[in-house]
Amino acid sequence: MPKNDEMTNSELYQKLIEANEKQTTDITSKIDHKIKDIQEKVGELESKVNLINKKVINNERMIRRNGVVVFGLEVDKSDFIKSTTQKLNTLLGTSITRADLNNIYLGNEKEPKPRINIEFTSYLKKQEIFGNIKKLKGSGVGIVNDLSYEERQSQKVLKDHLQNAKNQNLQAKIKGTRLEIEGVLYNIEDLKRLEEEGANNESSSEEETEDKEKLNKKKTKTNKRKSGQIIYSPPAERNLRSGIKK
Repeated sequence: MPKNDEMTNSELYQKLIEANEKQTTDITSKIDHKIKDIQEKVGELESKVNLINKKVINNERMIRRNGVVVFGLEVDKSDFIKSTTQKLNTLLGTSITRADLNNIYLGNEKEPKPRINIEFTSYLKKQEIFGNIKKLKGSGVGIVNDLSYEERQSQKVLKDHLQNAKNQNLQAKIKGTRLEIEGVLYNIEDLKRLEEEGANNESSSEEETEDKEKLNKKKTKTNKRKSGQIIYSPPAERNLRSGIKK
């Protein structure tokens, strides 16, 4: 029989459990603290990276602000600067000189009519070019803004949705960085959300179609296309339905 000052096996076991639990709690607390510190540092780094990316994009946009790209112009490659300015002046009725050019270079020189990148010394000179661009009609020559990768991607989204809207017999036109459909303006974020909604609808439609095929052994491609079709509802209405406040 154990003495009063001696610890029983049960008491010893209980003490060990309590000590183990305390040790586990301490370790877990330290790990949680470390994880929190790491998450905060990762968040700070992500914010810095996003800020740097925005600065890079803005810098590239500013660099390209005075730039244009010329397509379809056949020039004398032995003196393409003189040849380019002379031909553009003839087509546009302008007076471009070497002094107006900050930089000019050819794309793929193996092509008979390579792309020509031109950076003007001022934005006003570039605007003068675009003010006369209608004179190029029927010449086979085209002049467009020198866009960054992000801007080209945005333009692609706008053009894709412009065509899609017209295929649905909707009145649509591009206005700057937005698309106007039936009097409603959509920005790039709006259009990307519509793409996601359309993709989700199409995915649900495919599952329904598979179930019907199993029962009826019959494909319903027409119904599938309609279900996955993008519906151009005004942004405010979509935000209301999804509970988003703008």
